[in-house]
Amino acid sequence: MRLHQMKVEYSLVETIVTTSAEIIEDMAKFRLGKLAELPFAFKHERIALLEAEQKAPGREIAYISAARRYVDQANRRWWARCFK
Repeated sequence: MRLHQMKVEYSLVETIVTTSAEIIEDMAKFRLGKLAELPFAFKHERIALLEAEQKAPGREIAYISAARRYVDQANRRWWARCFK
């Protein structure tokens, strides 16, 4: 998962740099169709990361761990309010 996160971050930087250059070029040449496609490039990167997270092994165990932390924090807040 960490490797995929690094790939996504690198490709995001690459997308920003190339997209900026393409926007300037497309505006100069009046290519509006291609210009309209560029904002979706960022969303595709985010979707790829979410898909990789869903397919990651051990995802269910990570969910249980996160849920346990959430419940522990909620219990501590509740006890703190009861005994103020």
